[in-house]
Amino acid sequence: MVVTLKKFIITTVDKKAPGPPTTFTPFHIYCALELLSQGAIGRNRLANKIGVGDGTIRTIINRLKNAELILNTKEGCTLTDKGQEVWQQFEQIFPQRAEIPKTEITPSEYNYGFMAKGQGDKIESGIDQRDAAIIAGAKRAIVLIDK
Repeated sequence: MVVTLKKFIITTVDKKAPGPPTTFTPFHIYCALELLSQGAIGRNRLANKIGVGDGTIRTIINRLKNAELILNTKEGCTLTDKGQEVWQQFEQIFPQRAEIPKTEITPSEYNYGFMAKGQGDKIESGIDQRDAAIIAGAKRAIVLIDK
């Protein structure tokens, strides 16, 4: 299940056509899916919530539509049944997520934490996970394992 999810995110973000590279990261896709899981949302509101411009949100929406994960309706974008299934995979792997306030230990303006339940045995040094977070757009990352 994790491999399928990882492949989906990578192929959704990867450059698909001639022209400039994408200006969004896997985290933007995650945020879009999370917002869409809460109900219909318009393109402009979705763009504002995840902090991207009009062109970028159109690309994200087109990629999610091409993957058959969302539909456009009068009420806005909504998840399809397939989109709900993908979101449920996220929910199973990352059951708890939270914004973390700016502090001395977390000095970035925006901080976010994911609990990956039952995945600790896959972590060796944490460097691979840190690198993945950096590639996804993070400025820094830390991996904590609770045994």
